Amino acid sequence: MEKRQAIIDALIARLQTIRITNGYYTELGANVFAYRTTPIQDDELPAANVTDGDESKGDQFTGNSPVLNRILDVSIDILLKEGDMSINAARRGIIDCEKAIGSDIYFGGLAFYTDFISSNIVLDQKTNVVAGAKLMIRVTYRTTKWAES
Repeated sequence: MEKRQAIIDALIARLQTIRITNGYYTELGANVFAYRTTPIQDDELPAANVTDGDESKGDQFTGNSPVLNRILDVSIDILLKEGDMSINAARRGIIDCEKAIGSDIYFGGLAFYTDFISSNIVLDQKTNVVAGAKLMIRVTYRTTKWAES
């Protein structure tokens, strides 16, 4: 399996642990999706949708090293139940995701480092009601140059 896929799989598994019984504020872990493009239904909420996006080359070692540092940007969309559409629910969703990711920023040795990039709370433009939140992280990992990532 490619390392990039293994990292996304590990992230999804980590987010699936977000349950109130595990010491979190929300039940986001009940429905975690990868690159879901179809609408998430009401009975699937709360939910998180993980999307890996741009990847760039990180700082390199000097010389002709066969190692490539890769920097992968990942977005986690946090979607809430209608009854939970409050600023506090959105904040708690972000907190839960950060806590889950922070429990092992190396994803069991797959990543060199994981960093927080940003978070924001999404408002419905028409009603100005909280609709969810987004957390952006950056995962740095290493592969052999020109090998599967």
